[in-house]
Amino acid sequence: MISFVIISAAYIGVLVFYRPAPESLKELPPSILENIQQIKASLCVGLILLSIYLLISGFKYREIDSSLYRLFGLNNLSEMAIFWPFQVFTHLFIHANLYHLLSNVFGIGLASVYERRVGSRRYLAVLLVGAFSSILSIFFYTEPIILCGISGGVFALAAAYFVDHENLTTKEWIYAILLFLV
Repeated sequence: MISFVIISAAYIGVLVFYRPAPESLKELPPSILENIQQIKASLCVGLILLSIYLLISGFKYREIDSSLYRLFGLNNLSEMAIFWPFQVFTHLFIHANLYHLLSNVFGIGLASVYERRVGSRRYLAVLLVGAFSSILSIFFYTEPIILCGISGGVFALAAAYFVDHENLTTKEWIYAILLFLV
């Protein structure tokens, strides 16, 4: 529980108090309230993931119960097929371990720079499209496997940060897509 409080406070503190300098030296940096308004999706998604991990780990914040991991994680096990429609959503919110969770939350925090540029609505759209698109990877595994986490959405946000510009040419856009595919 103490780890949860420390990690959550650090996440909130870094996102709220890091205010990027404006492009023009004549402009003032955004106030703390303006900054919070610009990154509300990043704050909410990160805190939701941290809180869900706290609940699933039984308030220990170390590792999750293997039966819950098996129930909520997206798997290709035929005996769990009845849960697949449910797991399409739940696998996004659970994580295999604390390091997996922290890497995803760190990525979401870094992607707040993208949210500041395009807004919360587009940020969430890219996150969800990337997260749900990563579900298709389950078809590439022949051995039994359980997938979890929102890493696909985090990678989509990273890719969007580089390619989602108004002045990007089609050629540059294709190069960026190829770079992320590799």
